[in-house]
Amino acid sequence: MAPEETDGIMAAAGRGARDGFSLIEAMMVMIIGGVALMLVFEIGGRAAATGFGLGGRALAVGDRQLAEDSLRSLIGGLQLAPAGGAAVHDHGDDFEGEATGFRGSIILDRPTICAPAGPGGTVVVRIEPSANGDRVTCQLGAEAPRLLLDLRPYRARFAYSGDGAAWTDRWRRDEGMSVGGGGIAHLREVYVRLAADKGGLVIVGHASSGRPALHQAPVSETPRGADL
Repeated sequence: MAPEETDGIMAAAGRGARDGFSLIEAMMVMIIGGVALMLVFEIGGRAAATGFGLGGRALAVGDRQLAEDSLRSLIGGLQLAPAGGAAVHDHGDDFEGEATGFRGSIILDRPTICAPAGPGGTVVVRIEPSANGDRVTCQLGAEAPRLLLDLRPYRARFAYSGDGAAWTDRWRRDEGMSVGGGGIAHLREVYVRLAADKGGLVIVGHASSGRPALHQAPVSETPRGADL
């Protein structure tokens, strides 16, 4: 074989080897790139899932906090008459409570899930039991009940106290109205506690009659010269 032919064959073989190596390189690059993209997408998917999970938990915490604040506002807005003396034009108040809920007239300084700010009429807050736990609803006047707190899977009950120390599961209408004497009105207050079993939740709110002078019946003024 002539030297020229030998050089041509070797050159062709060299080109073929180089072409084959380039193809393998391209395949390796594609494989590595695909694996890298898979890792990126997997990490991104996990990060997105984590982000959505954190966002969902944050929203759930925010909703729960709003519900708890609404319950405290409802309790704080309960209208109580002072103890002793002539209370609220001598007709007392209508707040009463049991382990399953309470009712009473409210005036709110801020809007809540159950009622807008201002005089709200009578609100009824009750525990609605179900097979898998309790929910707390609120109803303003004749409106349909609204979900206030979803406590599932826990069970809950209300309790009441006049001093924050001794608790009872019932608060009678005009409880403690006889405190004091001599026709002098005294501050009257009630603490309301919602507690779920197994440490699920504890909410304590406080209502007060405020200054007794705010509840005194208006004094009628005798027109000047009427007795003359």
